[in-house]
Amino acid sequence: ANDGHRVLSGGSSFERAAAVVAAGPKAYLIGTVHADTYDLGVARLLHDGSLDPTFSGDGRFRLNPAGTRDGGATGALQPNGKLLVAGQTWRRGTPRFLVARLRTT
Repeated sequence: ANDGHRVLSGGSSFERAAAVVAAGPKAYLIGTVHADTYDLGVARLLHDGSLDPTFSGDGRFRLNPAGTRDGGATGALQPNGKLLVAGQTWRRGTPRFLVARLRTT
């Protein structure tokens, strides 16, 4: 019915996906969310493309470790089911690596 694509509504914040990680019938979108600051963002989708509400309460997760500019670039699902996400963050005006491991259940 949707010709193989889905546009997710995200409220008033800007979102940019950088990577997709397949996890059986589900998939994780990893990228950047911008509202007041730039944050690392992860969304988990069900097989029909809808958000999975069992992930982080509404299917979306935001991480803002530095309180400034953060973003996700890629990810991998570990054998224990946790999602490893890599991206960047800024500390004192200098870009830094950002690595986070998220529980998926």
